[in-house]
Amino acid sequence: VQFSAQCEDGESNAKIQWTFSGGKPSGTVGPSVSAKFDKKGKVTVTASASTKKCKGSDSVVLDVSDTPLVQ
Repeated sequence: VQFSAQCEDGESNAKIQWTFSGGKPSGTVGPSVSAKFDKKGKVTVTASASTKKCKGSDSVVLDVSDTPLVQ
């Protein structure tokens, strides 16, 4: 799953920090990261920034199921 976030100033995007309560993220810093989830359940994903021009965070709770994606 791909996640993205941005700061209004645009300059702070590279400093966005990501946290995941589960799964295997491709990274933890930057405007965009992806993650794979191999277990069912709820996972919280949070993007946060704390720079001079961009402060705050946003979270989403995902409900990961074992239903395969149609390709």
